[in-house]
Amino acid sequence: MLVPTLFLLVFLAVGRGRLHDAHIAVQGAADTAARAASVSSRQRMVANGTRAGAVFLRESGTRCSGTRISVEILDLGRLSEARARVQCTIDNRDLGGIVPHSVTLRTESREIVDYHRSDR
Repeated sequence: MLVPTLFLLVFLAVGRGRLHDAHIAVQGAADTAARAASVSSRQRMVANGTRAGAVFLRESGTRCSGTRISVEILDLGRLSEARARVQCTIDNRDLGGIVPHSVTLRTESREIVDYHRSDR
């Protein structure tokens, strides 16, 4: 009776740990995408931000399915803001159905565009 309970607790801990690591990676990807966009030239902001977010996710080792990364530039008068949104679905089917089969994480990050960049 004790062994099944211990296995249940171990699988729950592994599932929770995997979810926590994935959340940190997705937030890091959004932060990296927003920062990369904020220091890029106006013509390359969206492309550089999207690429930086994708590279961060890939190098973090997080296995996402259905990844979406979007970068927008919002004009706020004299200043502009880079907003990055990242969505990632984590697959947990290998944990035996004790935790949800898939969890979709969504996060957002914002950075003020560097006013002193070279293409201003």
